[in-house]
Amino acid sequence: DAQDTARWIDGMLRDGRWGSAYARWASGLDGAPARLPVPWNGDFGRAPSSSGFDWRVRRVPGVLFDRIETGEGRHAARLRFLGRPVADTGLEVPLLLAPGEHVLRLRARTEGLRSDQGLEWRLTCSDGRTRIASGARVREARDWAPLELAFTVPEGQGCEGQWLRLVNPAPRGVAQTLRGEVHYADIHVGT
Repeated sequence: DAQDTARWIDGMLRDGRWGSAYARWASGLDGAPARLPVPWNGDFGRAPSSSGFDWRVRRVPGVLFDRIETGEGRHAARLRFLGRPVADTGLEVPLLLAPGEHVLRLRARTEGLRSDQGLEWRLTCSDGRTRIASGARVREARDWAPLELAFTVPEGQGCEGQWLRLVNPAPRGVAQTLRGEVHYADIHVGT
């Protein structure tokens, strides 16, 4: 069933078999286009499944996640912050990018966001040690604002797959307190 398959794919990711995990996950997608967007579901047209190569939403104290409509049948991810210190927002997605240059593009807006340094996207290799890039930071954007982050995926062991995570770059403690909302839409990686 779907839960067993999700556990199997997560096991392959933990074992460093990202290519096999992606192939198994992609073969189980119903009605998917021939060329899959990166990341999958970057328009949040579907509720995140928290499995495979779809968005993962982990429970984090002080953070509420939901999917909202932005108009004309389009959707966005909404994260609401309840005034607690938050380091990692719990929103992440695994990627399978080839070595080389790429650009993360997205749109963001905020509603009453109060934070010391805003929120940023962090990309790391699957080995958990190698940071590729961080940026596309949003602090205050009342209207939809385009953001970009150019990065290079290194060649070699430990970076066969990557994790894209939304994080709070502020120093630990009270500086990480977040309040208000941030919305993200149209997230994609290209060249």
